[in-house]
Amino acid sequence: MTTTHLLYLHGFRSSPQSAKARLMAAYVAQHHPAVHWWCPQLPPSPRAAMDLVAQGIATWPRATMAVVGSSLLGVALVAPWLGLWLHHVHPLVGDGAHSVVLFHLAFNLAASLCFLGATDALAQALVRWIPEPTEAAGHAPPRPSHLDPSALATPSLAIACAAREALYQADLVESMLVGVINVIRDDDVQLSCQLRALDDTVDGLYAAIKGYLTQISRTGLNKREGQRWTEVISFTISMEQIADILERVLLELEDKKIKQGLQFSAAGMAEIQALHAQLLDNLRLAMGVFLHSEARDAYHLMEEKGRFRELERRYAAAHLARLSERTLPSMETSSLHIDLLNEFQRINSLLCSLAEPLVEPPPPPHNARSRPRKPHRTP
Repeated sequence: MTTTHLLYLHGFRSSPQSAKARLMAAYVAQHHPAVHWWCPQLPPSPRAAMDLVAQGIATWPRATMAVVGSSLLGVALVAPWLGLWLHHVHPLVGDGAHSVVLFHLAFNLAASLCFLGATDALAQALVRWIPEPTEAAGHAPPRPSHLDPSALATPSLAIACAAREALYQADLVESMLVGVINVIRDDDVQLSCQLRALDDTVDGLYAAIKGYLTQISRTGLNKREGQRWTEVISFTISMEQIADILERVLLELEDKKIKQGLQFSAAGMAEIQALHAQLLDNLRLAMGVFLHSEARDAYHLMEEKGRFRELERRYAAAHLARLSERTLPSMETSSLHIDLLNEFQRINSLLCSLAEPLVEPPPPPHNARSRPRKPHRTP
């Protein structure tokens, strides 16, 4: 019987824009134009993925539809067990869509368990087999990979796609922040240029995510979806602003330190590294707050705001003390040193602002005198 409908399920953390998915779509369009092709952007949640697939294939003819996975080697390995699945598991599930998604999930879990102990050997083999990339290490893919246009019809899924893209944007910002301390320590101009190039990618992702979110009709969102929409747009704005700050920091390092051949004092360098390490921890905490929307983590991040400010003030005072002692490296790098502390403080403030919507305001203080008094009645 001829296949009329074809469902392609991509792998975890992949997308319809992956190389395999695009090649498969092009092949089907060229050689089987009459086949209805669908490769949805699957959300991370198995339940949400099952609901999406069930809705998408609800009207498909069961007799002439087919499903394709993203791993050809995996399919070859698991094909002998497909009959057992259909005989023992499928009758328990009942619905065909749920059975397909559960089989896909079981396959991914089994593959993860099989390769869990072989990751080191596989990594070493890949290093030998795959040549070094010709592009600069700081360049990222030029276009977003999670903003699936087909998900716009389902706002909750579209918001999930935007959140995944925002997390990728945050990964790039994290790479920039991690690299900054290496530029400070090693005076690596080439690395600085590569990191500054990432800012263009972060800006492009910000524009893409913002444009994608504006296509979602907010009138049909429930309260939680509306909150999540706001969280995603606030997060991507903050990441774009942090990347701009880091680009400015890198330019100042090139102009005021590397080109001048200057070095921070040993004590000043230790303070900058300590403040940078705390900032990196807060960035990762902010990413966790955005991902899970946990009030407990949000409170923790808000507490870090005060601690970080106090640490920055203490290090600024220590730097001024070294200036009063006329320590030569501190005198030569004073302007850059203070600018670094201030920029780190600005980044931390942006990170902590992401937690504010999740932190409920404390109740007003109890004040007995503010209560209206009952009128005194004279007998």
